[in-house]
Amino acid sequence: MTIRKRLFLSNILMIFVPVISTVLIGLLCVGIIWISVIGGAGLDMHDTEDFNRVCLAVTETFEHKLYKGTDLSSLNTLLENNGMTAQVFYKENVIYSFGETDKNDDALKEAA
Repeated sequence: MTIRKRLFLSNILMIFVPVISTVLIGLLCVGIIWISVIGGAGLDMHDTEDFNRVCLAVTETFEHKLYKGTDLSSLNTLLENNGMTAQVFYKENVIYSFGETDKNDDALKEAA
């Protein structure tokens, strides 16, 4: 192999090796971010059954706290760890609210 061919090959590799390694690292980072976004709430909810189970557990906890008349602030940790928003209504009045509201929340309240 002549010096000219080796120099040409070296120049090509100096361009492609960093580009390929950057693309691979970028894909790895996107994959890690995707996995953390999908499974980051701690609920591992992938279908309706899982979501209904979690909602039922939160609802039962609310009922027990309201029935005993205890403070609802202990539920903040449960809701925050699971990335949930909750509002408890009693005769059109909000008696407990936690989390940020979304623009679609008013439509969901009207539907309920």
